[in-house]
Amino acid sequence: MLDDSENRRQAERYNYRGYCALHSSQDSIPAHIINLSNTGALIAVLDDHKLQDLEPVQLQVELQDGEIALLSGTVIHRKAHFIGLKCTPDSEADADKLVRFLAEAVTIHAP
Repeated sequence: MLDDSENRRQAERYNYRGYCALHSSQDSIPAHIINLSNTGALIAVLDDHKLQDLEPVQLQVELQDGEIALLSGTVIHRKAHFIGLKCTPDSEADADKLVRFLAEAVTIHAP
């Protein structure tokens, strides 16, 4: 049986260790990507934060090729220094960058 987090997933997540910045109306927080898809991400923050569930945020992801992809969404869950996000690319250009990046990630990490 699937737990709630697996039921909510709309796209396959890919493990990716990279840098990002999470922007809210109150703060800008440096963070690390744990996993990523075109509909969400799990990130880890090192500093304390005051983010709340369902808070709107923007995620600035540094892709491996040096490009930046912007995603907007909401905080779905928080546990210790992990934050789960439901988000989508801000523009068609950001979506294209993310799709290309994830396609390459599948090729690189395929068994």
